[in-house]
Amino acid sequence: MKYTYLIGNGLDLSIGLKTSFIDFFESYCQIGDDNNEILTRFKEEINENVLLWSDFECQMGRFTDQVKPNGNLSFSDYSYCIEDFRNALVLYLLNEEQKIDSNFVNKCDRVSGRAIEYPFRFMRKGSRDRLEKYVSVYVSETIEYNFIVFNYTHTFENFLSPYGYNVV
Repeated sequence: MKYTYLIGNGLDLSIGLKTSFIDFFESYCQIGDDNNEILTRFKEEINENVLLWSDFECQMGRFTDQVKPNGNLSFSDYSYCIEDFRNALVLYLLNEEQKIDSNFVNKCDRVSGRAIEYPFRFMRKGSRDRLEKYVSVYVSETIEYNFIVFNYTHTFENFLSPYGYNVV
C-alpha cells in the first residue's frame, strides 16, 4: 500500500513560522535605506495591492505593463525588481528556518507524525469511512510513504532526516 502526501506551507504555519506571503510582504515592503526609486515604487505597488501580489508570478506578469514601451521601466529595472524580491524572500525564509529550535521536533511530531501514521484522523466521517474501507483490503501489505513537498522551507525534510528517511 502506498500513501502519498502533499506537503505545503501549512506545516510551517502550524508550527508557528511566519512563512505566508503576507508575512513576507510586510517585511519586504518596508521602504528601506536603499534610496532606490525603482524598488521604492515596486514596493509601493505591492503595498497598494498586497492581496493580488500573494500570487506573485501572476502579478509580475501584470507588472510587465510597467516596462517600456507601455511604462517607464527598462527591462533591466524590471529584472532588478524580480531579483531583489527573490533575494529578499530567500533571506526571509532562511531567517524563519533559524527560528526552529528543540521545540520544533516536538511540534512536528504532534502535527505530522499522527497525520502520517493515521491519515484518516482529520477527514470528515463519510470520507474517512470510505477510505478506511478501501484501505482495509490492503491491510496485510507493507506501507510505503511518499511525500511531495511544495513547502517554501526545508522544515519537513529536517523533520524526516533524523529518523533515517532519505529525502530527495
